[in-house]
Amino acid sequence: MSDIHKMSLSSLLCQIDSIKDNSASFLPGEGKQDPDKKIWQDDVDACNAATEIIKKLCEENCFSVDEAISYIAQSKKLLQDWGNLHAKYEVPSQPVKKDGVWHCPDCNHRVNPHHSHCHWCGTRLLGGAIR
Repeated sequence: MSDIHKMSLSSLLCQIDSIKDNSASFLPGEGKQDPDKKIWQDDVDACNAATEIIKKLCEENCFSVDEAISYIAQSKKLLQDWGNLHAKYEVPSQPVKKDGVWHCPDCNHRVNPHHSHCHWCGTRLLGGAIR
């Protein structure tokens, strides 16, 4: 398959399972010592971890590599957007006093320094906490 982005996650799981079985076949039997055992066991463990990750992506309706990449990118964007919204609406900001009048630090509209939010843009203010 030349275009990995179109590869289905189920076929990827089959390939990972094949790699895991191949690595497991190199593990020594019970009671046998092999200095390379750790390398093969690490390969098996990595395959098991990759399988779990892919199964979780399938639970989120990602059925191809391209869909999984898109899902991860969207998740990162949503997390960044949530952080921005949290910073604006949940983390209080100090109103700014200019020429004897209090202004919102984000939109610069006049605000009452004792209000909890700017009535213009919704920025959370340190209402009542101004010294």
